[in-house]
Amino acid sequence: MAPPDGGLPGRPHNYTHDGERIFHASIGTVYTPTDQPAFDTTKGERVFQIVRNSDMQIESRCDMGKELAEAGYPDMSSAVRPMAVAPDERFVYLQVSFFHGFVEFDTQAPEADPTRTYEGEPAVGAVRRVVPSPDRTNGMPLEQYVLDSAHHGLAINEAGTTLCAAGTMSDYAAIVDRGSLRSTIVDVGAKPYWATNGAVGDECWVSVSGEDKVVVIDYPSARTIATVPVGNHPQRVRAGFLARDVVRSWGR
Repeated sequence: MAPPDGGLPGRPHNYTHDGERIFHASIGTVYTPTDQPAFDTTKGERVFQIVRNSDMQIESRCDMGKELAEAGYPDMSSAVRPMAVAPDERFVYLQVSFFHGFVEFDTQAPEADPTRTYEGEPAVGAVRRVVPSPDRTNGMPLEQYVLDSAHHGLAINEAGTTLCAAGTMSDYAAIVDRGSLRSTIVDVGAKPYWATNGAVGDECWVSVSGEDKVVVIDYPSARTIATVPVGNHPQRVRAGFLARDVVRSWGR
């Protein structure tokens, strides 16, 4: 969905189940060489916001880098990348540029100041937890991260109990228990670049862009159950269905 003029920067990421709100984020300019924390503001405007779908009215908005700094995590990027929304639609899990892991953000934090604003819009919510994952880049300079990615791809299972993160620069997927934050690392191959839930069962599909394949991981066991060769450099993966008669026609 493309925004109307004057609407959302970037593109929507997640709709609520009833379709009434959009959880949206933008990552700014990711192809410049100004990748050190001191130059983060040169990446342009980066926001996380909740938007009413009917008229694109912004309900709340914030700069995630500032939210992280206030929570005790300075020098982290403001660029929110993929996100996963919990079933209660209160907690949102966010990946940010250059960080190996994800952020748990409470959009209804009771202690948040309801009068606080960001660029004239309500700025509600608070960072709850910052969850690191292994960094296997062996000290690689930030300038060599692909489009500012450390991790790029995040999903949460239907039950809301387990997260699946694509560790792009470290060549793994992390299956993370949402409550305990215990993680299981699954080696999937070079440059995993998206994670989404499968069409059936309790599965996470991870596109492995450097090896032209999709790896299917079982959420409960955190084990690979299938590897599917696909076309060149897969990134965004979406589950879909085909009618049986359409599939049968392929054999004719």
